[in-house]
Amino acid sequence: MKNRQFIKKFTGDFLLNFIATFLVTAMLQFMIYPLINHILGNIVYGDFLTIIGIVNTLSALVGSSLNNVRLIKNNDYERKHILGDFNILLLISSIIVVVISFFVFSIYFDMNYGEAVGVAALIFLLSGRSYWAVAYRIVLDYKKILLSNIFLAAGYLTGCVLVHVTKMWIFAFIVGEVFCIIYIMQTTRIIKEPFCFTPMIRGTLKDYGAIGLSTLSANIMIYLDRLILHPLLGGEAVTIYTIASLGGKYLGMVVTPLAGVLLSYYTQSDFIMTRKKYLLTSFVCIILCFCSLMVINPIAPVIAEILYPNAYEEALPLIGIANVGGILVVINNMIQPAFLKAVPTFWQLIKEVFYAVCYILLGIYFLNSLGLWGFCIANIISTVAKIFLIIIVGTFYCTKNGDLGVDR
Repeated sequence: MKNRQFIKKFTGDFLLNFIATFLVTAMLQFMIYPLINHILGNIVYGDFLTIIGIVNTLSALVGSSLNNVRLIKNNDYERKHILGDFNILLLISSIIVVVISFFVFSIYFDMNYGEAVGVAALIFLLSGRSYWAVAYRIVLDYKKILLSNIFLAAGYLTGCVLVHVTKMWIFAFIVGEVFCIIYIMQTTRIIKEPFCFTPMIRGTLKDYGAIGLSTLSANIMIYLDRLILHPLLGGEAVTIYTIASLGGKYLGMVVTPLAGVLLSYYTQSDFIMTRKKYLLTSFVCIILCFCSLMVINPIAPVIAEILYPNAYEEALPLIGIANVGGILVVINNMIQPAFLKAVPTFWQLIKEVFYAVCYILLGIYFLNSLGLWGFCIANIISTVAKIFLIIIVGTFYCTKNGDLGVDR
């Protein structure tokens, strides 16, 4: 009976989180991005994709990292009845990242003052929203996660009207973040938690550093295609490669909510990550994703032609192999929550540095010899190596600790 209730709640939470994530991602992939591509054209759209990749990377470094640290450390804070550390870390980190990003965008992308300020403001808002949303994950309140994403999507839709009028893509994202933050402010007290350091700051800062570096590396890897292709081949190559790999992104729309639910459940105080659970999770993730590939491959070209007719012909030869790479990235993202639960946090950094070195070296080598096709091959080889590392290290730690997980 207890297992049946657990399965029912888990399934319900997954469906709520899936709808929440799908709503926002679908709004971006099927409305906002094609609209911006239509307004900017293929070359400048590649510049936009690179910029938004940097925005997402920097905001994840701050907000998503703190979100995961809060999940991992929350039981410790509650046992000691302590509040603090997180909001002040968010504020300090956001200010540092915003200042750095302002100069990066001003110099590298030759933005004027207003554009650079707008992008910096977006990073600030996105960082805050990414962390504060943890309030719902701590108590497994996926109904409010869904509602917050409805506000986010409504903001995106409102922002699209401004994009149509002004031809400035930044409005779609800023309005969306503002809508969502207003909802979070009305439904949680997390923003009002003390802006102060506590006696637990040392351990929290250590985990934040490790997970932050891991998150930074992981997000650089997500957008490394843009960061390498843009300076070497220009904005149009970024556009073609991104459109070719849409299938993997669409699968991510389905499994990313599952990964988020899994991490929330794994971090509950009564959950024990055993070797059997870890291997079963890894095996199921791999099978599900490769079964999904058979569905995605015939559908992806049709969607690409509908949404991006001006770049479809150039992207078509790459769609098959790019989707294989995308599927492998999704497998990694699905196993990641179990890895976070099973191993010490320093392994997050080791894993991502290993992946980064493989991807960069292979990416540049194959790009020079085989062009965009070679870049897809480099992505596949690097991601397979990363998945093997995750499975081997995670299994080792579960076994080493008597199938009881790791004591942080």
